[in-house]
Amino acid sequence: MDPDMEFNALSALYQSVIQDMKVGKSSFFRVVFFVFLVILSSISANVNAFLIVFLIFRILNCR
Repeated sequence: MDPDMEFNALSALYQSVIQDMKVGKSSFFRVVFFVFLVILSSISANVNAFLIVFLIFRILNCR
């Protein structure tokens, strides 16, 4: 994956968490889980792992 695409995906994830926090939907667990996913995806050399954690968070965030 292109580094720009990875950055755009991560920024979209960040913006969704910030938006949830503004409207009061986000719980402490979601914020901690988001930080965990960012750390996991940043240390992971495998781009597929980044995509998987991004999709998992988006699915959990829709609930």
